Amino acid sequence: MNHSALETGGPFAHEIARLFWIFAGIATAVYLIVIAVLVFSLWRRRPANAAPADVASPMALRVIGGSLALTGIILVGWALADFFGNRALTNVPPEALRIRVTAHQWWWEVTYADPQPTRTFTTANEFVIPVGRPVVAAVP
Repeated sequence: MNHSALETGGPFAHEIARLFWIFAGIATAVYLIVIAVLVFSLWRRRPANAAPADVASPMALRVIGGSLALTGIILVGWALADFFGNRALTNVPPEALRIRVTAHQWWWEVTYADPQPTRTFTTANEFVIPVGRPVVAAVP
């Protein structure tokens, strides 16, 4: 059996995986852009006898302004993706299985909570989750 953190099995896990891939993709793109700018700047190095660069030149100000704007756009995009992802995660369907897990020194206590008290039960060291059914943590 292949155990991978990137393999999702439920609707909440799919939403978290989607957020992960959005964040990873944007971070990878930013990393590649920074490395490309670094390589370009090293390749186009000034001669040793050249005058120092003018930091207040229009080109330098455009590069700095563009970098700041791009950083702001990326941060706002990440914040929006996180906001909408969290909204999707907090919409718990009524058929969700509610499980409370309590750690003791040498064992786990697993309580399957249900609105009907007769259907609530507790097991020890055994954790069973039905396939395709959302699961949420039951708050004590």
